Amino acid sequence: MVNVKSWKEYQKRSIELFSDNPKKYRYCVKWRAAKKDLVVKSTNDHLCLKYKTQSASILNRFLSFNRKLGFLMSDTEDFQIQQPESQPQSQPQSQSQSQSRPPQLHPHSPSDSPSTKNKKKNKKKK
Repeated sequence: MVNVKSWKEYQKRSIELFSDNPKKYRYCVKWRAAKKDLVVKSTNDHLCLKYKTQSASILNRFLSFNRKLGFLMSDTEDFQIQQPESQPQSQPQSQSQSQSRPPQLHPHSPSDSPSTKNKKKNKKKK
């Protein structure tokens, strides 16, 4: 196992590992809460790269690296991250909100709700 000290070096070497043999490439991310470590490993069964950090500033770089690996693994032709365009709303807000809510099949009155019944049972037991 090779411990890599620099994030740029790890990122470059990890992508090279993937490019050499995409079918054997594995990638593992581990967050160790006790030590507040982020550990990232990449392997192709012959070489294992490991990067460990406690720096919060690496998280943005880590997220972009995950995105890049995702695009490479999905075998897309070009690697470009497109920002979603804002879409005009064709419906008024009140209609879109009511349509997004699931319909209530069995509406309960507040006195008949399951949580109220459980509270009444607990009071009777005491």
